[in-house]
Amino acid sequence: HFQVALKTDALCRQQILSADRIVIAKSEEVSEQPLSNLVSTISKINPAAPISLSTFGVESPVPKLPAPTEIYETTLVNEGAPTTVVSLPIPKEVGWVEFTVWLSALLHARGDTILRVKGVLHTDEGPILLQSVRKVMQQPEILPAVKSSFTSKDIVLIGEGMNQEALLASLSSFFGEQR
Repeated sequence: HFQVALKTDALCRQQILSADRIVIAKSEEVSEQPLSNLVSTISKINPAAPISLSTFGVESPVPKLPAPTEIYETTLVNEGAPTTVVSLPIPKEVGWVEFTVWLSALLHARGDTILRVKGVLHTDEGPILLQSVRKVMQQPEILPAVKSSFTSKDIVLIGEGMNQEALLASLSSFFGEQR
């Protein structure tokens, strides 16, 4: 999604500019030429940040790639609402299924302004890792017992104009209607 994000989202370029290092995730889903274009574009934006790849969570160096055929451009400057980070405490009585319905509705309605969602939701099955990028929710993962030391009851949302009070009101309103 990088090429589109670079053209439509001023924050995309800002994140690359400010990065100390860059890891390209899901690199196995991209063929060599677009990967070469991506790596070259990122290197042009931030030549000081080392770049690596991540395939199924395993980091590796960037292999030798063909010469780039295109450097992706953007004319955007950093405009729009400031990026905010909200830690959303999840009430104990909130069920896993109900929460995911609410989160799916939130991502559908505001996914263009929500950059990331990440957190651990505690369920009867054990702790479940939740992650999303924009509107794309990754498959929830039940964490193994060794990782069950996660004690946070919060889900973190990163996006434009995030407001903890409004999100909590939305969550409370949704659960009030569900009961």
